Amino acid sequence: MKKSRIFFFIFNFSFLIFNCLYSDSWPEKPDYDFYAHPLLEISKSNDRFAIGRVIDTVEKQEQKEILNIKLSDGKIVKAETYESEVPIPTKKGTPVLLSRNKSSGKAVVVDYARSSYLLILAGVFIFLVLIIGGIKKLTGFVAICVGIIFVIFIFLPLILRGWSPLFLTVISVILITVSVIISINGLNKKTSSAIIGTILSSIFVMILGLIFYPLAHINGFSLEPIQMLNYFSKNYTSFPFEKFSELLISVLLIGVTGIIIDVAVCVASIMEELVSKNSQIARKQLLSLGLKAGREIAATVSNTLILAYFGSELLLILATTLSIKSYTQLFNNEWFFIVAFQMLAGSIGFFVAVPLTALVAGFLMVKK
Repeated sequence: MKKSRIFFFIFNFSFLIFNCLYSDSWPEKPDYDFYAHPLLEISKSNDRFAIGRVIDTVEKQEQKEILNIKLSDGKIVKAETYESEVPIPTKKGTPVLLSRNKSSGKAVVVDYARSSYLLILAGVFIFLVLIIGGIKKLTGFVAICVGIIFVIFIFLPLILRGWSPLFLTVISVILITVSVIISINGLNKKTSSAIIGTILSSIFVMILGLIFYPLAHINGFSLEPIQMLNYFSKNYTSFPFEKFSELLISVLLIGVTGIIIDVAVCVASIMEELVSKNSQIARKQLLSLGLKAGREIAATVSNTLILAYFGSELLLILATTLSIKSYTQLFNNEWFFIVAFQMLAGSIGFFVAVPLTALVAGFLMVKK
């Protein structure tokens, strides 16, 4: 088991480095100044970004201020800050994000610098993972990071090239599920049960989306991100994007897979423990006990999932209800259907994961 975890740790780490260094799956360069993709700074303009701290104010004018900014590399530059609806305080020591023109050298304060706070929080998270979960959980964290890198550097660029989002999502879900579960638990009957249970349950959720989204005429054009994707892909890239319904199902599938993994691993772990305590246990009895334990887990996780989805969409719900005039209109609105469907289909997914994982584990762990 230790050897298999070490192997998958090395594999995931190597895959991460390979993607960072050699990934080149972006589309052909369109006849425009930038790609419509917010995750990477791919630009033909001369603007570059840097992080610094305010030293002092050199000059104040009616519409702008001239500041001395100390960059992270120690250099001191003058930068302008303009009045806006959301003004950026210019107190000494404030971390700011600068946009610098490579040709003219002009620097402008465009926002606060926030990345350092995320690094601190990530450090606390990794520390707690090591203290409470140990190195096994850290290997699972690395696998998740590899999955995120895969999504950013391969999954999203291939979608922009015109590949099917649903096909890529199924591949991504399988790869992430296998790497995460095996990196944490090694390769054994428990992990095999959890992997099969997760993949089958995720496919079941995908089938629900493929059935109900067309029935409800869901295309996502009531959502602002879909409108932006449609506009930018058609005007600024070489491959206009059109598979919006598939993309919505992909979002559903990726979002629910993480929860399904937790449920499947818990059920498989409980059944493995039961077999280790009683190697002569009958398959029927093992299956019954696994289902009983799984029901308790799924009931708790369903509340977590519903609150997570509801909380993440609370601002959208608040903003959209300002234009909704009746409950009938609200319950038939497209964005409301998408949010509610994600909650319900996701809950159905991990409830289905309990019997599927238990059934697979029953056949793998005992002979009769």
